[in-house]
Amino acid sequence: MEPALFEYLSSFLTAERLAGFERVLDRRTRFLTVAFENLYHQNNASACIRSCDCFGVQDVHSIESRNQFEPNHEIALGAGNWTTVIRHRDSANASQDCIDHLRGQGYRIVATSPDPENVSLREATLTEKTAVFFGNEHDGLSDSILEAADERICIPMSGFTDSFNISVAAAITLYELTRNAPTDHADWALTESEKQTLREDWVQKSLGWKLPSYLKRYQDDRAES
Repeated sequence: MEPALFEYLSSFLTAERLAGFERVLDRRTRFLTVAFENLYHQNNASACIRSCDCFGVQDVHSIESRNQFEPNHEIALGAGNWTTVIRHRDSANASQDCIDHLRGQGYRIVATSPDPENVSLREATLTEKTAVFFGNEHDGLSDSILEAADERICIPMSGFTDSFNISVAAAITLYELTRNAPTDHADWALTESEKQTLREDWVQKSLGWKLPSYLKRYQDDRAES
């Protein structure tokens, strides 16, 4: 987006909204990302998106070889506007495509499963770029992801039930991993270019249904000048 257009569109937002963008951008990260494999309950997908936004995780990867990731917007409370959902669904092996994509970006692959033999979440550390994979509501992660993972982690359990709801598991995992996050790591914060791309996206989404009329007015003003 050209700077003049960004400035023009931004002028229709309040100073408080723009300041909120900066506050959030300063805490946003792509050092940690998450991937969900074939979630199919809207409410779970929505809650997961909401948790990612709350914990400052910008990117959400959705593997959709069987089910589409369709959040319920009432539960997500608009979090889908502020996070970036990358969908992997255009091939027969979307799970491997997602892994290859993330490895190509330098991510370590961490798989979650309730197996008590896995590394406890309490002992997991976030020292390098990490992508945490979560399985669907009934089957968990596929064997291909479990086998490809660099590490497998589990949430310690003390009751008869051996697993949490997927949205709860995602929230607990993100809390634990970000609680002592290496925010001083060179790759933790977004670059200025990444921030500006998100500013432009968030401004447009904030204008909602009014955006087309503002764009037309801007174009008309430019044509007359």
